Amino acid sequence: MRINNALPVVSLSRIDAAASAGREEKLRAACREFEALFMQQMLKGMRATIPQSGLLEKDASHDMYTDLLDAQVARGVAEQHGGMGIANALYRQLQKLEHGPVSPLPKESPIRTDRSGGG
Repeated sequence: MRINNALPVVSLSRIDAAASAGREEKLRAACREFEALFMQQMLKGMRATIPQSGLLEKDASHDMYTDLLDAQVARGVAEQHGGMGIANALYRQLQKLEHGPVSPLPKESPIRTDRSGGG
């Protein structure tokens, strides 16, 4: 009796690699979103320091559109060429947490390299 599998056999390492790649991309996206949110709050804080001229009335719709503008500017800056670098720094830190600390290389090798055994 001959059995023919209709579905190809996929190795677990390939599945793990695909899941890991998806997780890495989700982490990068979350870091970019955090940078955009941080920049939006920064823009909002900077805008609050500007004195109002009183030329135009300030109402709820003005505040809403200003917040939308700040959000779009922040998102655009965060997505262009790495943004301000906050997302990249955060990504590197989170990668270290996920993969564990990297042990530094020893300055001197514990293996003796000289051939004079001395004994």
